[in-house]
Formats: sequence, structure tokens, C-alpha cells
Amino acid sequence: MRLLKLIVQTIVSFIILAVSVQAQNQNADLKLYSFQDISELDTKHLHTFYKIEKYHGATDDKANHFNSFKNGDTTIFHFFILQPLYTVSPDTVNYTPEDTLMMYQNEDYSYRGFRISEKDKKIYAWLGYVFEKQFYSNMTSAQIETEKKSFIHNASVEWWYINKFKKIEYFERIDSGYLYDNYLVALKSISKKCSFIFIPKY
Repeated sequence: MRLLKLIVQTIVSFIILAVSVQAQNQNADLKLYSFQDISELDTKHLHTFYKIEKYHGATDDKANHFNSFKNGDTTIFHFFILQPLYTVSPDTVNYTPEDTLMMYQNEDYSYRGFRISEKDKKIYAWLGYVFEKQFYSNMTSAQIETEKKSFIHNASVEWWYINKFKKIEYFERIDSGYLYDNYLVALKSISKKCSFIFIPKY
């Protein structure tokens, strides 16, 4: 009887310890790690949530990938866009108030008269976006192709609008699953090696 009691106590203690460790891991995972500049990112000790004060989200080197599949009678379109995140040295750029007002006039969101030089184009991370459309699969292949072109165009316009008007509060890092796999396909298409991918959080 004593042996049974000891076994039960051991099992209960183990369960309590396991739950406690899991709760601590969840708390650690929910912490928001802050960095002043994106060049300070620590890619050896990875976290989930990041707050980064200084970074440059250029659009001239963006990557994209289209994917579609059927789910019963429904066809699902996904369009993935990856935007490179660089750092900009404050020693090489002197932003004026006028520059700030004009920054969104350039297609790549660079400041007027300024583009990142090739030597400064180290990509520290990618910013990932995904757009989706669903519809019943009762169309011809020609109609589906027309729908695809329209969807990609509209998704690109929406991405441009989001970049221009929405302020990112923090980032969430992803490194597995359906989204990540498709982002890697996009990166492979432009032969980029950095696979540190953030999802913007507004």
C-alpha cells in the first residue's frame, strides 16, 4: 500500500512539474524582445516576438509566390509576398523633414534622392504577407487564369496600401508550417539565403 501511495505521489509531482515548466516556456515565448536596430538581431537565440525601432523595408528586391489548391468544390488562391528588411546607417543619411514628407513618393519607399547602396544591402530579415481568395470551382481554366491575374494584381495593390498607411507595432517570427514553406519557395525563386521571416503585427 505504501509503495502504491509513493508511486501516485511521484506521478502527481511529475505532472505538476511538467505543467509548471510548460507554463514557464509559454510565458517566455510571449515576451516581446526589443532591439534598437535590426542589425542587432540575435539569430542564435531565437524568440517569437520582436519590437524593432530602426529598419528599412525596401520593396525593390521583394519576392513573391503564387499557390492554389482545391478543397472540395472550392478553389483557394494564395499570393505570398516577402519584403526585405535592411538597416540604414545614420552616418550616411541625413533625413530632413522634407525628406520625411516625401518618403512615400518613391516606388521602393526610399527617401527622395536616396537609395540603399549595394554594400549596405545586407538583408537581416524578411517581412511576410499572404493574401487569399476562395471561390467555387465551376469555371473553365481560362476563367480561372483570368481570376488569378486579377487576384495577383489586387493583392499587390493591397500590399502597397498596407505598406504605405499601416504602422507595424511588432513582428512575429515564423519558422515552420504552410506559410513558412511557401515563403521559402518565394526566396528560392530569387536565390536569397536569409530565411529569418517576420509576420507584421499592427
